[in-house]
Amino acid sequence: MRSQGSDPDETDRDDDQNPHPVFERGGWGGGPRRVRFRGPSGDMPEFHVGRGWIILGVAVLVLVVLLSLFGLTVGLATDAIWFGSVGFANVFWTRLGTQVLCFLGGTLVAFLFLWVNVWLAGRFIPKGQLRRFSLDDLLDRFNVDRYLGGGTTGGGPFGDPPTRTIPRSVDTVQVPDIGRPVFWGLLAVGLLVALGLGGLVASGWTTVQLFLHRVPFGQVDPTFGRDISFYLFELPLYRLAQSYANALLLVTIAIVGIRYLVAVVSGASMPTPARVQLGLLAMLYLWSVALGYQLDRYELVYSGTSGIFQGASYTDMAARVLAITVMTVLAAFAGAFILGFAYTRMRTPLILTLAVWLGAYAVLDVGYPLAVQRLAVVPNQQAQESPYIKNNIDMTRLAFDLTDWTGSTYQPGSTVSQSAVQSEASTIQNVRLWDYRPLGQTLDGLQVIRQYYSFADVDTDRYTFTDAASCSPQPAPCVRQVMLSGRELDETQLAQLTNGDQSWVNQHITYTHGYGLVMVPVNEVAGGGQPNLLIKNLPPVSSGGAPTITEPRIYFGTQESNYVIVGAQSKEFDYPSATGTGGDAYNNWTGTTGIKLDTPLSRLLFAARFGDLNLLISNQITGSSQLLFNRSIQDRVQAIAPFLRYDKDPYLVVTAAGRLDYVLDAYTTSSAFPDANSYDPGSDPTRNGLAGDSFHHIRNNRKGGKDA
Repeated sequence: MRSQGSDPDETDRDDDQNPHPVFERGGWGGGPRRVRFRGPSGDMPEFHVGRGWIILGVAVLVLVVLLSLFGLTVGLATDAIWFGSVGFANVFWTRLGTQVLCFLGGTLVAFLFLWVNVWLAGRFIPKGQLRRFSLDDLLDRFNVDRYLGGGTTGGGPFGDPPTRTIPRSVDTVQVPDIGRPVFWGLLAVGLLVALGLGGLVASGWTTVQLFLHRVPFGQVDPTFGRDISFYLFELPLYRLAQSYANALLLVTIAIVGIRYLVAVVSGASMPTPARVQLGLLAMLYLWSVALGYQLDRYELVYSGTSGIFQGASYTDMAARVLAITVMTVLAAFAGAFILGFAYTRMRTPLILTLAVWLGAYAVLDVGYPLAVQRLAVVPNQQAQESPYIKNNIDMTRLAFDLTDWTGSTYQPGSTVSQSAVQSEASTIQNVRLWDYRPLGQTLDGLQVIRQYYSFADVDTDRYTFTDAASCSPQPAPCVRQVMLSGRELDETQLAQLTNGDQSWVNQHITYTHGYGLVMVPVNEVAGGGQPNLLIKNLPPVSSGGAPTITEPRIYFGTQESNYVIVGAQSKEFDYPSATGTGGDAYNNWTGTTGIKLDTPLSRLLFAARFGDLNLLISNQITGSSQLLFNRSIQDRVQAIAPFLRYDKDPYLVVTAAGRLDYVLDAYTTSSAFPDANSYDPGSDPTRNGLAGDSFHHIRNNRKGGKDA
């Protein structure tokens, strides 16, 4: 019921005396608890949330959290076991430890910084009381009139602001003191922000590890005279730290600003310590920006200003270095003057510095480099850019390891004599006649034997032959170029042959591996135009001095494959009978690098990882059974060393002991080599194994290998 009085103070008296609580709660004996949300004066409909719905929501949230934690734990535990089984446990724990420490450190520093600042804001401004609020009063509490040219009388920097008389005609509203809920709400937002910043640091774990293990490159860049290791290992970490600081300071300024705004709205004052806190945060942010300018200076070695090469150019060194230096000084002074303004309210130095900063940005950072490029470089680009082009060529050769190239002159003759051909018999013998693509199709038709096998790829290599007939006209032993391909188990074909109706035992225990290979000399053709097979059939038979195969089984190949269990009660299928009428060969795994399934816990973990209950309950699995997964060599090396890049084509090698190994070339790359042109490998991994971001530096100093 509203008062009938005409006094504006009496208008909402009844509502003030009987305010509707935002949250209504019943006692334990008062029936089900309900939460009601109402608009002021009943303008909006009520919403009732029953106690059962609240309990259900909490239960669902707890269940989701527990399932997420369980999935994370299973993934980490099974990965740790797998890395240990392949001999790279130290790699896993180093990577995981670095990521966890970076995440925790980044999160903790960010949250503590945010919490301390929000807490200080609460200390500097007392909580407001229930009061009537007007926009005019808000402006007065922030002393906006002083900043815009009003009076400056008062009790000094730490004194009370001058009083302002608020007309009674100004419309006012009732505002509760919500400082405490806002404090905890801002802390919750701060925690989310801190988690995000922790993720930012954790994503740069390779940057941290490169910095910790940095070594001198032994050569300086021609632009700034710094050792190249500074650009490869140190500068990326400094940029990561500066980005982290920028984000943290910006978010802190926003959160603290909201805290002060809420406090002022609730009836608190805005004393000088509060302004100093905001000024100090703004100063730190601008100083971080100034540091970023200096990092920009070093990053000129990646500039593309010239348009014809990458690296520092004439315009960069003549104009942009000056602009960056001036902008650094102005940003630092602007930060200092903001702090001074917050304390003394002297606005003139700050306004002048900001004006000069904006003017310097327009003139020095934008206009001056454009003018230098257009007026000094473009009319005489060859002369102006020559020393920088030379730097670019020298550094590009160094980055891609092309410094040992030498030139020579070759004068071809008009005719080729018989004696010249005979003198190059070893070269002629290794001239390739077969193309790997049609050869692969031909081998599928001749030697696949069963449709659940396939020749995934054909590789070219050289081997030493001891057979005189194979080496002729060269003397034995000789080195011959051959083409070879492994006969791998094709799980897709196997599923099609059974119409997708495979038993779990067949899929994971019986059919576990491929078998054997074929080898073809590159320059020989057998009868009917077919390739001359030096190694063929099941089991593999070698002829013509080709290597003898002692271990033909291929558990680890190039094709995507499911997990398999070896050492189970059922034997593994080895190879089919030559006649197809029975007598298929079976075998048991003899290796020791699989994951042992000798405890209920290990079986439970991997059953959860693969979502396969049979791993837990099948009686095929014994105490000596082992689990093999990540069986594609590409998957294995990517899991072990994700920071390397790999060739798209693994190749098969027959060792001196007659075993089969798959080898994959690995490359270290960097996009931080100074003054060098970059190479863009594209984004399609089927066309280029180095697909991904462009890079300025590469070395093929690693190889990944696995005994098949």
